[in-house]
Amino acid sequence: MTGSAQIREAIAARLETVPAIGRVHRFERYAMNEGPFRTFYAWESGGTTHIRGWYVRRIGFRRRPHLNSTVLVTTEWRIAGFLAVVDEAESEIVMDALVDAATAAFALDLTLGGLLNPEPAQAGAERGLQLLESRPYMLANVLCHGVQLGLTTEHNEREYDESALADLVTIHANWELPPRDLTGPALPDDEDAAATDRLTNLNQEEES
Repeated sequence: MTGSAQIREAIAARLETVPAIGRVHRFERYAMNEGPFRTFYAWESGGTTHIRGWYVRRIGFRRRPHLNSTVLVTTEWRIAGFLAVVDEAESEIVMDALVDAATAAFALDLTLGGLLNPEPAQAGAERGLQLLESRPYMLANVLCHGVQLGLTTEHNEREYDESALADLVTIHANWELPPRDLTGPALPDDEDAAATDRLTNLNQEEES
């Protein structure tokens, strides 16, 4: 598992420590129809089921040289949350309380279990969760409170990290020319070889 994948998992796991946080997804969910999509964020409490859920998404990263042949990876994350609007239950205040509880949970360990650098590379940089947006949102045709939380993480990686290749499938190379005998004489580049073959054919035609 790469550093980024570990951090994504740690972010979701930390969210899940917040009481009554609802459903937490490691990635943004999609569905063709409203029914299945609504079940992704359905949460049962007190005998009733309503929308209360979150997802984690990586929106960008920057890599720059660091110490001892490593690179500093700065990653921007978005954590989106949704809570069905129930006016008599003061659901907006409930959502604000969930945001505050999540912020406090992340502040307990800003390194996410040692995955992140203990201090930001830039003095005065933001630390922990940031509330970027809070507004009404329609999710699966249900009016919800929607929030966007931002999280900036920094960690070091080797300049060439072999673990980053673990998730890739086998890449098949397509050869335009058949392999040549490696024990034979040195041959020119492919384009020159093609031109040489063409000239040889022309000479043979003239001789005949």
